[in-house]
Amino acid sequence: MTTPDPELLAVVRRHLPELTEDTEITEDSPLAELGLDSMRAVDVLFDIEDTFGVSLPDAALRPDTFNSLGGLRAALEQARVSA
Repeated sequence: MTTPDPELLAVVRRHLPELTEDTEITEDSPLAELGLDSMRAVDVLFDIEDTFGVSLPDAALRPDTFNSLGGLRAALEQARVSA
C-alpha cells in the first residue's frame, strides 16, 4: 500500500471537518463514506489546484477521481506532468 501524501491528505481533511485526527485515511479509503459529497469535491478540487499550483485537466474531473485519495493523487500527478 502506498503511503498517502501528507500535503494532499491535509487538503482532503480540511474538507471533512467531522473526521477526528484518529480517523485513518488510506489511499483506498472510500471518501464518500467519510463524508465527501459533490459540493465538497468541488472545494477539494479548487484547494488542490491552489495548494499545489496546478490545474487538474478536464480528463481528471471524473467521479472516480474523487472516490479515494489514490484517485486524487493520480489526478495531481497527471496535472504535474502536464504543467
